[in-house]
Amino acid sequence: MRHSSLVLYRERVLNNINKIKSMLYPHQKIISIVKADGYGVGAKNITSILKENGINFFGVATIYEAINLREIAPDADILVLSPLLENEIKLYLENNIITTITDIKRASIINRMAYSQNKVVRAHVKVDTGMGRLGVLFYDAKVFIKSLLEFKNIRLDGIFTHFPSADIKDDFTLEQINIFKTLIEDLKKDGVTFSCIHSANSGGIVFYNDPFFNFVRPGLMIYGGYSSNLVKNSIELKTSIKWSSKVLDIKKIKKGTSISYGRTFVAPRDMTIGIVGVGYADGFLSLNSNKGFFYINGGKAKILGRVCMDYTVVDITGIDAEIGSEVIICDDIDGIRINDISDRSGLIPYEVLTSISCNIKKSVL
Repeated sequence: MRHSSLVLYRERVLNNINKIKSMLYPHQKIISIVKADGYGVGAKNITSILKENGINFFGVATIYEAINLREIAPDADILVLSPLLENEIKLYLENNIITTITDIKRASIINRMAYSQNKVVRAHVKVDTGMGRLGVLFYDAKVFIKSLLEFKNIRLDGIFTHFPSADIKDDFTLEQINIFKTLIEDLKKDGVTFSCIHSANSGGIVFYNDPFFNFVRPGLMIYGGYSSNLVKNSIELKTSIKWSSKVLDIKKIKKGTSISYGRTFVAPRDMTIGIVGVGYADGFLSLNSNKGFFYINGGKAKILGRVCMDYTVVDITGIDAEIGSEVIICDDIDGIRINDISDRSGLIPYEVLTSISCNIKKSVL
């Protein structure tokens, strides 16, 4: 284990979930996105909190993340948002995981293997309406989906698309929604329906939530981050974590002393510095070098020089600190919230969270 550690607060997560629910229509349900180790806060920890509060549908990026969740969510619906690889099909069948389908070739392989085991695979179809990434292109989607109906061992439970710019409010997202709704209505006329229809990510929930859809997919908002300033101005969330470490050493330095690799900081005066047990190996990336501060006993300890692999040097002149003092890196406190760190460092808020190492201790309070 590393010197830094993370606490996930139930109360803060529930605050964020309740804020999200307040923006939904009565018939809409939540698919909580807990990929990338629960956006860095611990996938099992966040999933447990959500399950305790009535959410039982989760989205992840890989089958291996899904299997990890199965240990604590044996009865949950778990959707892998990425298309599968052929050598992973057995894992979907063994663990009752919902797969994403984007092409006929893999659908045929899935169907054949499911048939050989007398099983039915649940699946969602991903449609590319403008993200330009995964999914069958919307103008091919109707023919594609109808062809999937020939596979008797695949059950098409859902259909979804993804927005690239819903958090900045633009006509492009409205165009995507219209394209997607038209496709679904056309399929419905031909007798093809889905029990789960979803498109809205965090930004989409705030600005483009449409009652046509019966599920939404919040991610970053669950954890208390904002994908844009527009979103930040539209919903009040709580940073769900406290990420902290300890002061490992203290020393007094003279004016002119340089700090850390590259000598990017030179002391303008005599100073007292603290060496904190957090670095880029913990997920506190080097883009934070010479930017921002930590809280130590209520004082703002400015970051000095380059962030190292295991350490960050801070100015503790005038701060009541000693070896072993707690250092707060990220919390629901002014200046060190997720988006504060993002704004200073140039990282996107997703990176602030998902960079947090799986090797640090993570707990729930």
